[in-house]
Amino acid sequence: PDLVTRLRYTADRGQIQLAGLARQLAYEPNLEPVRTGPGGGLNGTFFLDIAKRCRTYGGVLWGRGIGSYRDLPDYALVSDNQGQTLDSLAWYSGLTHQWNTKWSTNLTVSEGTVSNLPGQSLDSIHRLRYLAVNLIWQPNPYAFAGAEYLWGSRENFGLDQSEANRFMVSFGFLLP
Repeated sequence: PDLVTRLRYTADRGQIQLAGLARQLAYEPNLEPVRTGPGGGLNGTFFLDIAKRCRTYGGVLWGRGIGSYRDLPDYALVSDNQGQTLDSLAWYSGLTHQWNTKWSTNLTVSEGTVSNLPGQSLDSIHRLRYLAVNLIWQPNPYAFAGAEYLWGSRENFGLDQSEANRFMVSFGFLLP
C-alpha cells in the first residue's frame, strides 16, 4: 500500500506542489516466504502559464523504492534470495503551446537515474533519458489527430548504452 500526502499552492498563473510518499514493497523469492521492505520519498511538481497560450511544467522525484512512479525499478535482487530497495532521482520539464483553437504542441525532456547495488545484474537500468515533441490537431471537441517524435536512451548498470527513435501518428475520438 502507498500513503501519499501533499501540499499545494495555486496562484493565478501557476501551481506548485510537494508530495510525500511512504510505501511497503514486497517480493517473494523462489519457494520462500514473502519479504517486505519500506520505501518513501518526495515528489515536487509545478506549472506556470508564461503567456496566454504557453505553459511550462516540470517535476522532480527523489526517494527509495519509488522509482516506478517515473518508470524506474523500485527493488532489485542482489543475490538468489536477497533484495533491496533502490534509490532513484528523476526529473522532467516541458513546454505546451496552443497555436490556435485547433493546433497545439508539447515538448518534454526527462531523465531518471537509479543508484544500483553491488550484486545487481549488469543489464539492470541505471539511467533513462528521453525527449519528445508533438503536434496535435483537434478540429472539434470530439476528435483529434497528432504526430510525435521521441528520442530515448538507456544506460545499464554495466555501462552498456542504447538509443531509440520513434515517430508515431495517432487518431482519437472523445465521447461527449
